[in-house]
Amino acid sequence: MIKIISFKICPCYQKISALLEAMNIPYKSEFLDLNNIPKWFTDISPEIEPAIQTETGEYISGLDSVIDYIEIYYYTLYQDFDSKQKDNDKEWNQLATQQYINQCNTQRSGDLKSMMEKGTLFFEGLESIEKQLGNTKFFNGETLSAVDIAWLPILHRAYLVKEKTGYDFFADFPKLKVWQKNIMKTGIPTKSVPVDFDQVFVEFYLNESTYLGKCLHLSKNTLITETNLNYACECS
Repeated sequence: MIKIISFKICPCYQKISALLEAMNIPYKSEFLDLNNIPKWFTDISPEIEPAIQTETGEYISGLDSVIDYIEIYYYTLYQDFDSKQKDNDKEWNQLATQQYINQCNTQRSGDLKSMMEKGTLFFEGLESIEKQLGNTKFFNGETLSAVDIAWLPILHRAYLVKEKTGYDFFADFPKLKVWQKNIMKTGIPTKSVPVDFDQVFVEFYLNESTYLGKCLHLSKNTLITETNLNYACECS
């Protein structure tokens, strides 16, 4: 059985686990402490990227290498696409990987002004994918594809922010909201994270030092409308 070695909060971990969930491939996970990373892991993965231990005991590190291994040795979500479609999808997969960092920086901002400044690339990426989305259930039609899996961590994290704080990163992106809803309905987002992920997410992104954390505090203690929530958080 494949073992994923990573961190609970890591979106790259979730992309790998979501891919395995979508393919119905059994796996197990070993989670490391971000504040106490063991040397044996840095020896395996010098860039501190997720790694897997294969069924033969081999270690493979790095998101791209891990995804390539899974798709080569099991099967790929590209199997029904022609080469042009695959190339196009890889561009959107690459954007998703960039968005992991952009989303993280945005969500960790201390105030609204900072979040809007740090979130410039994040919102630009959302606008790009919004223009690409059609009226189908998933990115390429009625069945999941590699692009859906690549964007799943982003959609899931935005869902948690909206659910817990009232702040909607997708407020101006109606197609993204539909896509997010359809992805959440698959059940894969919740299956692809540890059981205590919500708690870990709140501690990392929605603590008292972040703008979104202030929104969480207000949403718990004050009956205000979503329109007024942003103003209230900005003035806190």
